[in-house]
Amino acid sequence: MALLLLAAELRAAGCGNLFAARAGQPEVLDRMQAIYSEVADQLLQLEGELRRLELWQGEAPPAEALASTEPFCVDTLTLPQWLQFIFLPRMQMMIEQEVPLPRECGIAPIAEEFFKGRGGAAELVAILEAIDQRLQRG
Repeated sequence: MALLLLAAELRAAGCGNLFAARAGQPEVLDRMQAIYSEVADQLLQLEGELRRLELWQGEAPPAEALASTEPFCVDTLTLPQWLQFIFLPRMQMMIEQEVPLPRECGIAPIAEEFFKGRGGAAELVAILEAIDQRLQRG
């Protein structure tokens, strides 16, 4: 819900103009604001698709599982758990704090492999691919 509000606020408030006045580089700042808004929208789509597929959990895994140092917490979480409890909160925090977003995520190929043979996850993979592509464009 916070992502939806943030996306709407970024679009409605014209925050890029405020930042441009401070920095004197409107085109760069408008582009930065656009990525935050667009990625926030994509994250909402991701959450919705996880819920639609009934992959959304009501309770978080144990703290030890979330503290894994392996990429995508492959040793302690499923991919949907990682998306819900690691990826979405981190990206939300980065958007809210307007810190630079990662340029490379590569989540879609991981999702393709994870869901191979399970079926029904094509839309989820497509959303992740769109997120990967948007982050690469900066």
